[in-house]
Order: sequence, then structure tokens, then C-alpha cells
Amino acid sequence: MLIYMSDCLCENCNTSLTDNCIYICTDTDYRINDASNNLIKILSTHDFNSDDEEIGNFDYVKFCSMCDCYYRYPYSYDSTNNVFKTRNNDNIIYYDNFLKDNVIHNFNNITCKYCSNTLQQGNFTMQIIPETTENFNNFSWPDDFIQDVNIYNESSSSLIKTITPSNYNDYVNLQKFTTSIGKKIIYCPDCKFFISNNLEEFYFS
Repeated sequence: MLIYMSDCLCENCNTSLTDNCIYICTDTDYRINDASNNLIKILSTHDFNSDDEEIGNFDYVKFCSMCDCYYRYPYSYDSTNNVFKTRNNDNIIYYDNFLKDNVIHNFNNITCKYCSNTLQQGNFTMQIIPETTENFNNFSWPDDFIQDVNIYNESSSSLIKTITPSNYNDYVNLQKFTTSIGKKIIYCPDCKFFISNNLEEFYFS
């Protein structure tokens, strides 16, 4: 099930995004339409042949009218194949605006692929040790640089579990979630599996 959240912001300019827009190719241009197919903005023009296979292709997007950025977003979740899908039923494996738009908490009733529990809304925190000369002298690399990930329940703010990343690459991968919105997740209450706000899956055995 998907519940829309308003006031998501553009990663590029912090302007509020317009939900439920359509990015579509016509024979004369690429354009952004609203959900009723009314023109919002022409992004660029071209002169395609009328039988060009790209004409009519579209994506459902969130659109920034200030800087013309647009973001394909997950509209539903296919629980049979464990994939997020756009409204035109394409798979989407990464959400570009994950630092400014809490897209992952739009979803509920997703089950853990490892133990079949319903994933819960949460967030995570993690200390980052800067890789300075001083720290390299004081700590063992990479072991001492790998810090625990603390998983919190979104509604209660209570600490649910602490996870130690399996290796340094996993730890570094988590460092890209630099905002409070970026750190939103849905997590398994039992095992060490969670899905991040950019739709990436993390599992620590």
C-alpha cells in the first residue's frame, strides 16, 4: 500500500516538489504533464519521426518547477518478486531524491525476505570516524573505523537493535545517508535486514 506524503523537497534546490506528474516524450518535445495529462512545462524540443518508438514513453515523476529536476519514484511494491515499481509498472531499484524525500515510509505491509516478518518504519544513526592522519595513527584500519548502526523505531524513538556492519565497504556504503530524511528505513524487527530510503537493501548475517 502507498500513502503519499506531501512537502517533499528537491535535492538540487530545496523547492517543494509537485507529486504525480508525468514525464512524457511526444513527437515534438519532452514535457512534464500533471496527472490529468495537462501540460506543466516543455523541457526540450526535438523533431522525431511520427513512428519513432520513443514517442509516448512516459514515467511518473515528482517535478521541481524551480530547477526542472524530476524524480522517478516507487509507486507500489511487488511482494512476489520483492521489487519496487513505478506507476507504468517498470522496476525501480534506486530513488535519486532519497536525502530530501521520505519515500520509504510510504510503504507498509512489506515482509522481510529472510524471516517473513512485517517490516517496521524506523531510522538509523551511525558514528563516522574521519579518515584523518591523526585517526589513522590512533586506530587500526579498517576494523576500528567500522562503527555500529543503531536502529530506532520511528514512532516510539526507542532503540530496537544495534548492528555491526559486516565489512568496511558496508560501513562506507551507509555513510551516503547524510540527512535525517536520508536515514529513514523500514527494518525487520527480528533479523538484521532493512531497506533504506533510496530503496537499497541491507542484510547483515
